[in-house]
Amino acid sequence: MIPVVLSISSDWSLLFGILSKLSLCVSSFFGSNINEELFTEYNLKLPETWDELLGLVQEIRKAAPDKTPIAFGGGNTAMAMINASMFVVNQPEFTGEEGGDNKFADSEAWKGGLQMLVELMEAEAFNQSASTDGSNEIVSMMTGGDAFMLVDLSSRYAAIKRADENCPIRFSPIPARKKEDSKMLLWPGTMATVNAETKNKDSALKFMEYITGEEGNSMWIEAAGGSELSASNFSDAGKWEGAFKDQTDMADKSVMIPCVTWPSSGPSNALGEGIAAILAGVQSPDEVLAAMDASWNE
Repeated sequence: MIPVVLSISSDWSLLFGILSKLSLCVSSFFGSNINEELFTEYNLKLPETWDELLGLVQEIRKAAPDKTPIAFGGGNTAMAMINASMFVVNQPEFTGEEGGDNKFADSEAWKGGLQMLVELMEAEAFNQSASTDGSNEIVSMMTGGDAFMLVDLSSRYAAIKRADENCPIRFSPIPARKKEDSKMLLWPGTMATVNAETKNKDSALKFMEYITGEEGNSMWIEAAGGSELSASNFSDAGKWEGAFKDQTDMADKSVMIPCVTWPSSGPSNALGEGIAAILAGVQSPDEVLAAMDASWNE
């Protein structure tokens, strides 16, 4: 988890919980955990475009048919929702205004994002039980050397290292169809806000400024179980640890996950459950997008 300051304001006319004005966001970002030893053993290169990724999957399937190219935990529907969102924000048509009156079912970005998931399925990129496997299963695949890559949040890197500190992994971006369209998706794990009616406004603001500073956020992430980056380092890619060097060029191309602006959890739930259903072969992308539209205000 990485503390990321979205914004701090002393506009006390705001109601409690307004994310865009006064908050601390503990966030991870999205990409792929790569088993470096397997990539070296099979003389593989990291893909920079979508076609290269699909080609890599085919190369792995031929060279190591007993292993999984990409571990995917669709059984954790919250993670499935986040993973699918990454494919969507990598679409050149993505605006962040999709949903509500701008139907998901009519969105080229959302249709294109889910199509990318289908293309990986058709390439047999995923584990056979991807629709039901959860976090524990995909971490075990990485630590056991059974998967070359794991599509997930950066926080999964820490989970893998806790399971096996010697697991030879690094974190790499998921490519878009064109390299220039690749983005880094941010995920807000925790939000902290200050009540506009608090009696100690100045002290509250001072506290928020402290915990979003270098010393305060280091204490925060240590209490949360450790992290690969701190908030101060996040804005300076030159300070990123070696395992995250592949993200250096992405530092100024970050996008917050779309669901933070949605009015309810309805479409998020529909998306996560829908991804699991797509992986299981019982639902189509069009049906998932229609379900998201139908649950917009639920």
